[in-house]
Amino acid sequence: MNLRGMFFAHFVLLVFSMFGRWPPDAYLFYNGLFMVLLIWGMINKDKSEHLELAMTIDGASVMLDILVIATFFPETTSGKFSAVMAIFNLILRFASFLVIRNEVNSRSGDGRLIGGPYQDIDSGDH
Repeated sequence: MNLRGMFFAHFVLLVFSMFGRWPPDAYLFYNGLFMVLLIWGMINKDKSEHLELAMTIDGASVMLDILVIATFFPETTSGKFSAVMAIFNLILRFASFLVIRNEVNSRSGDGRLIGGPYQDIDSGDH
């Protein structure tokens, strides 16, 4: 699966998870930020910094999703449907982390997960 497929899957699950009134605004904020970074990653194909940030937010969102689902789990039937979609979105985060990591590695070209080669700024060789 590529970035477009990941974006589409997260988008659909995010929309379904927002059908209920149970998730707080923070849930929409960090998921929306993740989606914006994925779009930026699809548009700007020559750099990987925004994908590294998306990967960081994706990793942090695992804990945030668990916290939100455990704290605000709804009682109504429609709310439970949206909560199940949020759980599916949480499960998909592990796959999306791997897809983004592979994309970062292919863009950086050096096989590193994050960051580039070390450059000594004190030396006179620029």
